[in-house]
Amino acid sequence: QRRPDMVGLEAGVDRMASSAVLQSKKLSDNQRGMLRSILAGAIFTEHRRWRAKLTANNECKFCLAGEVENEQHLWWECPAWASVRAGHPKAMLTYSDNWPTCFRWCGIMPENHEGFSELAEWFADPDSAGEAPGR
Repeated sequence: QRRPDMVGLEAGVDRMASSAVLQSKKLSDNQRGMLRSILAGAIFTEHRRWRAKLTANNECKFCLAGEVENEQHLWWECPAWASVRAGHPKAMLTYSDNWPTCFRWCGIMPENHEGFSELAEWFADPDSAGEAPGR
């Protein structure tokens, strides 16, 4: 209840899907460390710094738009990071506000969530007659 970034995990975690990239041999040690921080919800946003009384406000210092810099803003909305998001078009095309917060903010896949029903259809093989794809 005190971790808003973990909303959506009430039914459990799909450990295989959540750790697939982390287990990959393609990541450098630095990338693996950054991914561990994201999965743990340990990104030190301006909002967290503000709550810890380490800064005067919680506004994003990257885009200067006056928006609260939390994980939602940082990963999905901040115009300063638009060029990074442009490098991941499949994620941006499939993005949905219906995704659970644990997935949008930390990349943790819940065991089951209604927010992914549209995503399963998007990835489904057109010849599969509507069957959901595997993991």
